[in-house]
Amino acid sequence: MTNTTTRSPHAPHADGLAIFNGVLGALEAVGWRRHNADTLRREGTATQIRHQFSAGCWELHHELVDRDLRSDGDRLCAKIDLRRPPLPTVTDVMMQLFGGVA
Repeated sequence: MTNTTTRSPHAPHADGLAIFNGVLGALEAVGWRRHNADTLRREGTATQIRHQFSAGCWELHHELVDRDLRSDGDRLCAKIDLRRPPLPTVTDVMMQLFGGVA
């Protein structure tokens, strides 16, 4: 019988945070600036990058600024999920965020 209560190993929080901070640094290096506590915007674009952390997972969403124009197909999402090691690299996250293949 399979033990369904065994927990899979989680990546250390500090490792995930380092990747998240690396992504923010890479975004700021190319002109993205903090707009709100959870949002970055870049002048001359109609998109924003919104981020959140919940239950061991950072999610970054690249989406249109105007909520009325958004659809699910317009949003790209990248995750740094501590529950699913190995963690992605900063490059992996950036590629997912902007529609590349990671």
